[in-house]
Amino acid sequence: MGVAPPPPSKRDKGLPPAATDTLGTLPGSGAPIRDTPLNFRVERTFRRDFKIAAAKLGISQVELLEKLFEKVDEVR
Repeated sequence: MGVAPPPPSKRDKGLPPAATDTLGTLPGSGAPIRDTPLNFRVERTFRRDFKIAAAKLGISQVELLEKLFEKVDEVR
């Protein structure tokens, strides 16, 4: 009884997707492409409260930040 040959190599995965296919929103959603990070430090309690607020509204933290920024523009 012989030994089975090893499975074929899976090294060739093809070409990687284009950056426009992987950055930002899902394809076809019509939303703006989010491709630039925004990094800043906040207090730990603020971060927790911000995450909770977004979760309660059922939106992402990015969406919450964008909505808040729109409100600031309306007030000015």
